[in-house]
Amino acid sequence: MTIDTVGQIVSIVLGGGVVSMILAWRNDQLAQYRQLDDAYTALLQQYRDHSPFGDPARTRRYKDAFKDKDALDYHYFALSVLNMMETLFDILDQHPMDKPQWASIFAHHVCLHQAWLQNNTAMFELDFVEYVQHMVESFPDAKLPLGDAAEVGGFLVGMTPPLRRDPHDRAGL
Repeated sequence: MTIDTVGQIVSIVLGGGVVSMILAWRNDQLAQYRQLDDAYTALLQQYRDHSPFGDPARTRRYKDAFKDKDALDYHYFALSVLNMMETLFDILDQHPMDKPQWASIFAHHVCLHQAWLQNNTAMFELDFVEYVQHMVESFPDAKLPLGDAAEVGGFLVGMTPPLRRDPHDRAGL
């Protein structure tokens, strides 16, 4: 066997290994996306089952809007929603607003439940809380008027489902 033959064999083996690693990484990414998508579908079902918890007019003033059992139900609902958003934050390398397939979803839900989050920051990682606070400060429109939609980082939030704003439409909302 010559040096050239050995070199070709090594190249083929290494090339095949690289391709295998890339394919495995891609399959992991697809599986992760499917899991997130399934979890988000389940979350949307929870919104359908508890529609008042998706109403920005109520979530902005959740302490007055939800009483007794509804207050406790909303507490755990908001905790669940924001826990999923924190998971997105972690999975997306702490930059969910840079990922177009999840940015509008992230912005919508953290804005919808930001009043609750402000009073329950200890339940979440500091990096997540600071990211949300920075996002809200960076996009003042994230503080939605009661029941209205606003643009946050190029996304319309405060409605279900959140919509991507046409970047060429300068007429406003």
